[in-house]
Amino acid sequence: MAVIVFDGHWNLCNGLVNFVIPRDKKARFFFTANQHEVGTLMLAEGNMSGGGPSEAERETVFLFDRGELSDRSTAILRIVRQLPFPYKAGIVVPRVRRDG
Repeated sequence: MAVIVFDGHWNLCNGLVNFVIPRDKKARFFFTANQHEVGTLMLAEGNMSGGGPSEAERETVFLFDRGELSDRSTAILRIVRQLPFPYKAGIVVPRVRRDG
């Protein structure tokens, strides 16, 4: 089970969710907002939050997949790679440049 934790108030995160849902034909992903109790607990469990999401955590996306936590552009790349062709993408750009 892969869980996408996103910022329910940030339009870019909502856009990602709206992009993934119709393309996730195998129903690989579950979704929760980081403002929701489940999202807050998942971030705390992943050591991404000290009590409540920080400003940076509120404005990004996280992927919990097979016991591994990814955030920001790495999470997005891991999500897209699980979608069907032509969305499977492999971008070879260092994380520092992607997240900048």
